[in-house]
Amino acid sequence: EYVQLLIDYAGGKTATLNLYCGTNTPYAATVTTGEETTFVTVDTGALFKNATGAMLELFKTGKPNVDRQETLAIMKLRDKALNE
Repeated sequence: EYVQLLIDYAGGKTATLNLYCGTNTPYAATVTTGEETTFVTVDTGALFKNATGAMLELFKTGKPNVDRQETLAIMKLRDKALNE
């Protein structure tokens, strides 16, 4: 299954979210500016290691590492993609 969302941000900025369900697709981003387009692969080993460390820090301090509104915005996009 494939879902694509176009997200409009303030200042005329946009993002496209492509979600490929049930496939072995690597985490990556394509970033386009006025000068160039760059494909960026995500080091998932570091991503999950850092996420685990952040969760342990949350359990230890009781303080989240990411702003709640940012988390909710990302989950809203994820839910929209999964329910398309």
